[in-house]
Amino acid sequence: MGIRVLLVEDESLISEMLSDMLEKLGHTVCGTLASGEKALGEVLKEKPDLVIMDIKLKGAMTGIEAAQAIKQARDIPIIYVTGYSDDGVVEQARETGAEGYLVKPISKDELRKCIDKALGQQCWDRGGALA
Repeated sequence: MGIRVLLVEDESLISEMLSDMLEKLGHTVCGTLASGEKALGEVLKEKPDLVIMDIKLKGAMTGIEAAQAIKQARDIPIIYVTGYSDDGVVEQARETGAEGYLVKPISKDELRKCIDKALGQQCWDRGGALA
C-alpha cells in the first residue's frame, strides 16, 4: 500500500527520521520542504496522496495556514507532526480539517497507524493513544 507523501518539516534531523520511517513503511517521499509557502506549490505540482506537516515552519506561513491553503486548493489528507500539544493549537489544527495530529517524538508504529486511519478516518493522538 505504498503512497506518495509530501513532508513539510523545517528541522532536518526530524525530516530525515520521518523520511526513513515512511520509506520503511513502504511509502514514497515525493518531496521534503521546510516552508508552508513552498508546500502549496509542491502539492499542486507533485499531487501527493498525503501531506505530513509540522505546525511551526520556516517562513511567514505556519503549518496551520499552509494546511488551510492546501485544503482549499486540493482536498488532500494532512497529518500534523508537532511538538505542540496545548488545547488551543490542537483546536486550530482540528479546524483545518486535518486528518491527524501526532506529538513528537513519534514511533514508526504511531505514524503507520495514523496514516492508515488518515486515509479512511480521523486520527488524533494526544501523546500516545490513537483515537
